[in-house]
Amino acid sequence: MSIHTQNYIAGEWCAGASTIENRNPSDTSDLIGMFAQASSDQLENALDAAAKAQIEWAGYGMERKQAVLTRIGNEMIARAEELGHLLSREEGKPLAEGKGEVFRAGQLNENLAYVDLGKSEGAELACGGTRLDRETEGYFMSPGVFLGTSNQMRINREEMFAPLTAVIKVDSYEEALSTVNDTHFSLTSGIVTQSLARATHFRRNARTGVVTVNLPTADTDYHVPFGGRGDSSYGPREQGKTASEFYTSVKTAYISAGAPA
Repeated sequence: MSIHTQNYIAGEWCAGASTIENRNPSDTSDLIGMFAQASSDQLENALDAAAKAQIEWAGYGMERKQAVLTRIGNEMIARAEELGHLLSREEGKPLAEGKGEVFRAGQLNENLAYVDLGKSEGAELACGGTRLDRETEGYFMSPGVFLGTSNQMRINREEMFAPLTAVIKVDSYEEALSTVNDTHFSLTSGIVTQSLARATHFRRNARTGVVTVNLPTADTDYHVPFGGRGDSSYGPREQGKTASEFYTSVKTAYISAGAPA
C-alpha cells in the first residue's frame, strides 16, 4: 500500500509544488509513497515557523519539555510494529532491523554484554547492570556501577553507550590526570576541588574537548562549541558558531585580472 504525503508547515498540511516517489530499494516494485516537494516559498515559511517555534520551546520549563518528549517517545513505541515495517520498506533493511530503529533492542543486548565483560575482567559489579521487567513491554536496564577496575580493562578502554560507570582508584592528582589522558576517547572530563591552582592546571592539561570544574560532565550549552578529541571527535565542533564549519567547504582562489583597459 502506497501513501501520499503533504508538508506540515506552520500548523497546516500543505501540498507541495511537486511530488517524488519513494520505492523500496530491495524491491523496486514496492512503491512506498508519493512525497510532497516544497517550493522555495514553502521552505521560507517553514524556516520562519521553525524559528518562532524555537523561541516558544526555549521558554518551556524542564517538566513541560519532558512531558512533550515522553509523549512522542510513547507514541513511537506504541507504533513500533507499524514504523518498523515502514523503515524496513523505505531503507530495504530486514524487518527486525527496521523495528530496532524504533526501540533499539540491539543496544540493550550490547549493554548487557559489557556487564558480562566487566565481570570477566575481574571488576566488581556493585549495583545495577541488569535488565528490568516492567508492566509495559520495553527494553529497560538499571544503571550499574563497577568497582575495583583498572584503566587496562576493556570496560574503561572502549566507549560504552550504556548506563554503566567504572570507578578507577588513584593515589594522587598526578595519577588521576594521567589516567584521564590515557585514553583514545576524550569527550569530557571534570574535577571536583577547592583549589583554584589545581582546577586551573586540570583545565589546561586535561586532553578532552570539554572540561568542567565542580560540575557534572554530562551537560552542555547549545551556544558554545561541543566535541571531543581523539576517537571522540570527527571534524569541526558541533554547536555554536563553529557548527557552520561542518557544512562548509573552503576554497582558495587566485585570479589575475590583467591590466585595466
